[in-house]
Amino acid sequence: MESKKNIIGEVNVEVKAGLSVDKRTFRTCMDLVAIHAQNEGIKGMVVRFNDQDFDRCSIKPLMTEEEVEAALYARPDMFEEKESED
Repeated sequence: MESKKNIIGEVNVEVKAGLSVDKRTFRTCMDLVAIHAQNEGIKGMVVRFNDQDFDRCSIKPLMTEEEVEAALYARPDMFEEKESED
């Protein structure tokens, strides 16, 4: 084995790769999230993905059955801005 007596510099390498997740892997991840959430007393959650930054998402835990039902049956028109009546 050669002895490393002289170190002249340093090389940093950054590798980026795309990630492809199949249905089985996705299901496994979802099961893990569900187990963790149930252990924390969370009844459900809403996940929002950030269109500008794919590494970021926000999660809103739903702590009651009422919150879960409201999220499951929400309609897009419920989020439209209401026109003020003048």
